[in-house]
Amino acid sequence: MTDQEHSSLYPIIDKRVRDAVDAVIDRQVVPWSFFKSGKPFRISRFDGREIVYEGIQFDGSPRDVYWARYIEPYLESLCLNEISAATELAEQKGVDARIVFRELERLLKDGVRRVYGRMTDVDRKLRGGGNPRSVKDVDIQPYVLQMDEFIEDQISAELKTYRPISRIERWYRENKFLAWAIGVVIAVVGLWLRM
Repeated sequence: MTDQEHSSLYPIIDKRVRDAVDAVIDRQVVPWSFFKSGKPFRISRFDGREIVYEGIQFDGSPRDVYWARYIEPYLESLCLNEISAATELAEQKGVDARIVFRELERLLKDGVRRVYGRMTDVDRKLRGGGNPRSVKDVDIQPYVLQMDEFIEDQISAELKTYRPISRIERWYRENKFLAWAIGVVIAVVGLWLRM
């Protein structure tokens, strides 16, 4: 898709997704960089439970926790929030959500790859002991494929229930008071004509 083929909402949705992905990286990935800082390491899981380590190496349990469904709930929540926001924005602006969903799917998948790429960087630095090139990258492909499938399933479900809003429905949503007033006037005129 070229820039000319993007929906009018693309810049808004692109910024929303980039900001949301940056927030996940900043809050949930970057802090792991300080795992070996000498201070107790503390970070929260998505469910609010705290992960705490002190005085141990990253290899082993901490690394297992890092790669075992730690980040996915954050990514899933991000995806669901952005799908919901895109649906609402498309309805508000009268843009066909089917086009927006295609763009959103690509943006979310790109964002997921950025998160896992950053996680790989942090993992290499922690295992490499100051020499990240001395250790092999984690194969993120299984994680990426799992999240791609999640994104595709969620967008597919949204598309199955999506129904474009007609102009009359949009007008009514934007002018409920006016529609009510017209209804009252018609009812009063109808009563007056019966007399």
